[in-house]
Amino acid sequence: LATELKKTGTVSLAQLFHGGMRAHQTINGVQPISASVNTESGMDGSYTRALEHSEIIDMIQSFTDAAIRCQKAGFDGVELHGAHSYLICQFLGIITNRREDEWGGDLEGRSKFLREIIKSIRIATGPDFLIAVRISPKIEDIGIYLADSLSLANMLSQMEIDMIHISCWDVFEKINDENDSKSLTRCFSDIIPNDMPLISTGAVWSAEDAQYVLDE
Repeated sequence: LATELKKTGTVSLAQLFHGGMRAHQTINGVQPISASVNTESGMDGSYTRALEHSEIIDMIQSFTDAAIRCQKAGFDGVELHGAHSYLICQFLGIITNRREDEWGGDLEGRSKFLREIIKSIRIATGPDFLIAVRISPKIEDIGIYLADSLSLANMLSQMEIDMIHISCWDVFEKINDENDSKSLTRCFSDIIPNDMPLISTGAVWSAEDAQYVLDE
């Protein structure tokens, strides 16, 4: 796939993610893992097992190994899926991550898993391999809130990544504060550097919709 895409001059990225508590035991017979002991609707009453420190280190290496495989296959980069309640997102959420060690607590601790994956991939793949990071602006069920996501985007924009991808579900949703009403896209474009590419998605079904997002 990467070879054929390259023939057309296409820049291609493979998306990497781990389901964590979304990898249901009914599918593979293995107890799901997460940042903490968690359950959610659809898990058939089963609970996740909290990753040990050594297992988190191994998981960071697994993401890195996956990125190396993508690079060897000929992809131009990878996107780390830290949205949609998958494992990276579970570490970011204050409800799904109740750890009291270095991988939990404040945003600095909860984002360490993601940040260490980025650092490891960058070292392993070199400066020319693209790294995108996808996050959810808000998922209140697991404790992802807009203020933290904006701070995270600002934090990520200072790392060696190439683009930030926000999964809005609905790009037309307006966020109201004391002074203004802005789209989620505008909220993020206002706080990250102008030279950091921003991808925004959700309910874009027409060229007119796409133009709205581009304008934001």
